Amino acid sequence: MAKDTEKKSKGGGSGCLMLFGLPFAGAGLFVLYMALSAPLDAWRMADWPEVDCRVLSAELEEHRGDDSTTYEVKARYRYTFNGREYTAERVSVHTGGDNIGSFQQDTYQQLAEYERSGEPFRCYVNPSDPSEAVLFRDLRWGLVVMMFLFGMVFSSVGLGLIAFGVWGGRLAKQQSALAALHPDEPWLHRPDWGEGQIRSTSKMRLWFSLVFALFWNAVSSFVWFAIPEVLEDGEWWVAALMGLFPLVGLGLIAWAAYEVARWRKYGTSVFQMASVPGVLGGTLAGVIRIGRLIEPREGFKLTLNCIRRSTTGSGKHRSTHETVLWQDEQLIGRTLSAGEPNVTAVPVMFSVPYDQPASTVEDTNRDIIWRLEVKAEVPGVDYYAAFEVPVFKTEDSREDFQADTRPISEYAVEADPEVELRRLGVRRTLPPVGFGTRLVFPMGRNPGMLVGSFFFSAIWVGAIWLMLHLEAPILFPIVFGLFGLLIVWVTLELMLYRSTVDVDERGLTVRGGWLGLGRNVRIERGEIEIAIE
Repeated sequence: MAKDTEKKSKGGGSGCLMLFGLPFAGAGLFVLYMALSAPLDAWRMADWPEVDCRVLSAELEEHRGDDSTTYEVKARYRYTFNGREYTAERVSVHTGGDNIGSFQQDTYQQLAEYERSGEPFRCYVNPSDPSEAVLFRDLRWGLVVMMFLFGMVFSSVGLGLIAFGVWGGRLAKQQSALAALHPDEPWLHRPDWGEGQIRSTSKMRLWFSLVFALFWNAVSSFVWFAIPEVLEDGEWWVAALMGLFPLVGLGLIAWAAYEVARWRKYGTSVFQMASVPGVLGGTLAGVIRIGRLIEPREGFKLTLNCIRRSTTGSGKHRSTHETVLWQDEQLIGRTLSAGEPNVTAVPVMFSVPYDQPASTVEDTNRDIIWRLEVKAEVPGVDYYAAFEVPVFKTEDSREDFQADTRPISEYAVEADPEVELRRLGVRRTLPPVGFGTRLVFPMGRNPGMLVGSFFFSAIWVGAIWLMLHLEAPILFPIVFGLFGLLIVWVTLELMLYRSTVDVDERGLTVRGGWLGLGRNVRIERGEIEIAIE
């Protein structure tokens, strides 16, 4: 009964995820449609002839919400085209109300004045259908960018939740069927675990990067055509903000291209387990098979992590983070004979502690994941693969387990500290005075993360600037501004933080801060030994 309830809750969780994503996707796609339809209508109306019209009525509708008020100007006007008289009501290329800037109020004042005076105004008429006309056909690029920004965020979140819910629902049904067949062997509840043939996540990363880059660039492609017109109107600040979207798109294309290059070079690696599952108080062993011959000069770095993935909150306040509970590393300097051409076989053998938690099969708010990662620096695109492996307590588990390391010792090598320091961007020098070693953690030692954070900060600050310029409700720039301060601070931290660690026989001296300016913290050797114990 308990298992049936668990299965239902798991399937229900996928359904709830899709239902939760639907309003986000629907609202986001609708806003994107509105944002893109206005430029298309403006392009369609560009050749419509201008004719005189008389404003029959003009009014300004006010819609009050909980924290904002929107305005919409409405009007009726009469005009003559090819000897026939028509009446129309469309005011602007943009439809509906808004509170971005003062366009609605200013337009109402202008039209109301023409209504009172009876003087002729002008409108633009569709020559193919003279009953269709518009009074203002100029685009409000600030409104377009604002709608595009919110539409992209909401639709991306919603569609992602729906896709994840569909995938999760299918996986839940498959795992439920396997759980019924093997109730006491949870490592057989997943097909890849049961077969002992675990594929890397490279294909998932590849498709995610491609879909996300394609979606972003397809939606933002209209910006390339709009920027020249905006610059002609002197709205350079709007053009600068709009330019951030294709710049982000170029970054996403570069990311997707890198993943494609990695896929073409290595394909999907497979971890063939020596026995299923990996044993708590035992070993995790097997062979990683790579569909290409590679011989990295500094070997293959293998890392086995026990990770707790915790999910807190619900709805829009839901968040997930990972905590490493245990970790072990190996450096493999020599590979196995793969038995077939153009294949690299990397041996794997880790001793797994008895007191660590077992893998989680069913989705919960506190999942345990055992992840095997493999990295190698090679010319061109570096090799990387990750595998989610099953680790459980079995009849072979022993609290006092002592691994026989002889099978792996002829392949594993000692890690070179200098190589590890270079990989981390750390320099080792002599201290300015005394004896010992100084480790220097320079500014900007994570250039990839710094560039990504910089562009994200620029987009965020640009959005706040646009909100202020367009006089959006004050709540929006305040909330965005608070988060913006945090984002900018993180970017400055990545750019400017520098630290040094001086090591001598008596202990450590640590100093860190922006530009390396900070107070010295002394840690005596005895304190370090106590902390390790």
